[in-house]
Amino acid sequence: MLEKEIEDDLEPYFDENNPIEDDYYKGIKSLIQCKYCNKILKDPMMCKECQGAYCNNCIDELNSDNHKCKKPSYDKNISAISLLKNVKYLCNNCKNEIKQENIEAHLKENCIKNENPTKLMDEIFRKQTLQKLNKDEIRKLSGENKIVNHLTCKK
Repeated sequence: MLEKEIEDDLEPYFDENNPIEDDYYKGIKSLIQCKYCNKILKDPMMCKECQGAYCNNCIDELNSDNHKCKKPSYDKNISAISLLKNVKYLCNNCKNEIKQENIEAHLKENCIKNENPTKLMDEIFRKQTLQKLNKDEIRKLSGENKIVNHLTCKK
């Protein structure tokens, strides 16, 4: 759920299903494509039995009808993670080409057209933090209706 919310926040800036189709991407496309949804891998996993690459979310939807392995088990797909870092995307905000591994830094610091370059990253950080907190911790934080800015540590 949280991953989907973060993707929605990034969507106006980067379309993760629409990379720049340069020679690098064309050369690795089959290695970074989910065998179930046929999209670019998100949180890549690999079946230990058949070495098939799947998105972590797609594994939940797989069943014996659409997976050739009888008892599949999965590990993080380290090779795909490494390959994905160098896939380039177009920033819809400033029109620069950005490697996947640099998207966060680009949005936070480098995007020349961002009026408030940390606003998006602050929101993503807040969602990730609140997701990890238990209900009592959330009540403590929200009790006084004060928001803590993680970059300045001020209320």
